[in-house]
Amino acid sequence: MLALGAVIVPEEHVARYAADLVSIRAKCGIPAGEEIKWKAPKGSFLAGVGADLITSLRRSMLETALERQVITVVVMVDHAAAYTSY
Repeated sequence: MLALGAVIVPEEHVARYAADLVSIRAKCGIPAGEEIKWKAPKGSFLAGVGADLITSLRRSMLETALERQVITVVVMVDHAAAYTSY
């Protein structure tokens, strides 16, 4: 299985969206070098925080994306099923 994703931010919202993310990061106390991933890697700062902070982070990021008219696109291909008839 292969999945590819993209995030599309309208040009007029890029700077404000970036500033929003910096603010969210600071509010949550996330270190500057920490990569924010949906599932944090073992040993990372986010892997060691509680569920409440993760929920708050995700909610804040999604609400901000909605306010800034961010669009996401995901395409998934199951190579094992690609040449199978149903």
